[in-house]
Amino acid sequence: MADEVTRWLARTALPLTGVTAGASTADLQPLKSVLDGARAVGLGEATHGTREFFRLKHRLLEFLVTELGCTVLAMEASASAGPAVDAYVRHGVGDAAQVLAGLGF
Repeated sequence: MADEVTRWLARTALPLTGVTAGASTADLQPLKSVLDGARAVGLGEATHGTREFFRLKHRLLEFLVTELGCTVLAMEASASAGPAVDAYVRHGVGDAAQVLAGLGF
C-alpha cells in the first residue's frame, strides 16, 4: 500500500513555492481545475497552533477569495468565542487582537 500511495502522491501532488500570503499564486493555479464547481472547501490542520498550517491556510483563503470568488468563511471556534469574532468581522466591534486571542488557538 505504501508504494501505491507514494506513486499517487508523485502523480497528483502540487508543489508549493511557499506559505506566505500575498505572494504569487502561480503555484496555486492548478487548484482552479481541482476546485471547479466546489461549493465548500475544508481546510484543516494536524495540530492547533502550528504556525505553518495557519500561514498556508491564510494563503489558500486569500486565493479562494481573490481567484475563485469565495464569499463565505466558516471557522472552528468555541461557542463562547464565536460571537465576539462574528461581531468584529461583521460590525467592527471590539479589538482584533483580543478577539483572536479569545479563540485560544
